[in-house]
Amino acid sequence: MGTSNSDCQSCRSLLSFRDLKECGRSCRPGVPSGATYYCGFRVTQVVSVATIRCSRYLAHTDSWLVSLDDDTDVMEAYLENGVANAGHLPSPEPGTRVLATGVLRWTRAGFRLSLSAIRCLTDLNEEIRLRRAQVAAYRHCLLAAKERWAREAARVMLSSVLWYGNRHSFEITEPHVKLAIEAALTDARPDEYRTWYDEYMSQNHSG
Repeated sequence: MGTSNSDCQSCRSLLSFRDLKECGRSCRPGVPSGATYYCGFRVTQVVSVATIRCSRYLAHTDSWLVSLDDDTDVMEAYLENGVANAGHLPSPEPGTRVLATGVLRWTRAGFRLSLSAIRCLTDLNEEIRLRRAQVAAYRHCLLAAKERWAREAARVMLSSVLWYGNRHSFEITEPHVKLAIEAALTDARPDEYRTWYDEYMSQNHSG
């Protein structure tokens, strides 16, 4: 079944906080600086049902820094006082269940969610409808995108490892392959084979 770009935009807006934390920043030609991507899909908006865990008023910006929990992970979000008042949340109280909409804003420490709308959620049916839409979004394209992205990341890393082995007459063993895939999928340096991995990375990226 084909998917339209508008369909995928709707799906992307329903990413869980856990998956949002896997988003990356891109500076591609023709793309606004700091655009956010998830598995090759550009993320422009976030819609979520979450619980306020804590909040702190930032007097210098007349805004709140709130900690939101969508039941998969916790994410900090900026909430301007005007947006909070418009949503009848002049003082965001911990434990409040909310429907929040926003965009990702990059900072020196990564990114935070900048909320454009928020309101209390008291109708359980409304939350159920959003959760069903979220499940449909993952089935529609998000899971396939994540699998496709993971396969491509593993392919690129393995190609680089094989290039290194051929160039330096280095025997590539099964543990090396597993570590290469682990590094590609988790973006973390393996603890084992540290000397081999560091040497490979330094030479491979030095041209």
